[in-house]
Order: sequence, then structure tokens, then C-alpha cells
Amino acid sequence: MIDSIPVNSQIVMGTIFCILVTASLITRQLQNKNPDKDFTELKQRVNSWWFMAGLIMLVLAISTSIAILFFAILSFFALKEFLAIIGTRASDQTIILWAYLAIPIQYYLVYIT
Repeated sequence: MIDSIPVNSQIVMGTIFCILVTASLITRQLQNKNPDKDFTELKQRVNSWWFMAGLIMLVLAISTSIAILFFAILSFFALKEFLAIIGTRASDQTIILWAYLAIPIQYYLVYIT
């Protein structure tokens, strides 16, 4: 499974792993050095980064097709979240429809190349 991942991607994954290990160690060191302070938010952030990086690395390790599908779904939810934050008008509906339709078209083009 790891053999199918390009060497450059393996280097990036290894670097991210080292950064997350360092962040976890720093968080633990801060907690041991200052037991009276609350580092819950920092721990939660580091743990969420572990989850996100692990999920992406797992998807990339499984197969290219699964990775493309995963990022297509992720793009759909990111666009949906972005549009919810900025708000839209009724006149924007056609453009929004085309934006949503562009996601599967773009990822299909990525898949076939």
C-alpha cells in the first residue's frame, strides 16, 4: 500500500507526522511545566490535526480513485460551508448551481488524466 504513494508524497507525510509529534510533545511539556494552566483547547487542536492528517494519509494510501472521490466530496462540503457563511441572494442561484455542477466535472477530468 505504501509503495503506491509517490516518494515526494511520502516525504511530505513524514514531515507532517514529525511536526505533529513535535506539537504533541510540546503540548505535553507545557502541561507538565504549568499544571495550573488549562491547555484543553491546545490539546483539542493538536488532536484534531492528528485526525485530519491521519484521514488524508489513509485515503491517499488506499488508492488514487478513492482520494479523488474524497477530495471531491470535501470540495462540495467546503463550497456549501463557504456559501452558508457569505450568504446568497436569489439572483445568485444560477451561478451557485453551476459552481456545484463544476465540482464533479473537474474531479472527473482529474480522474481521467
